[in-house]
Amino acid sequence: MVHDGKLHTAVWMVTDRNGGGLYCPTDLNPKTGEPVIDVLRSKHPEARIPEADHFDEYQDEPNDVGIFCF
Repeated sequence: MVHDGKLHTAVWMVTDRNGGGLYCPTDLNPKTGEPVIDVLRSKHPEARIPEADHFDEYQDEPNDVGIFCF
């Protein structure tokens, strides 16, 4: 839109306050009726520690790069 010279329309669309918005964890999801925090938890599995056999084994340690903080 901006490239077409419709700057006013583009700004109006971005700042439209009639729809969407942020939800608090205690708000209800409009699609399912469940609390938002429960919906998010169901989409993201619990963190877990991988087994040691999931990692590559090295005979010699690779040269690591030092950590430099300035």
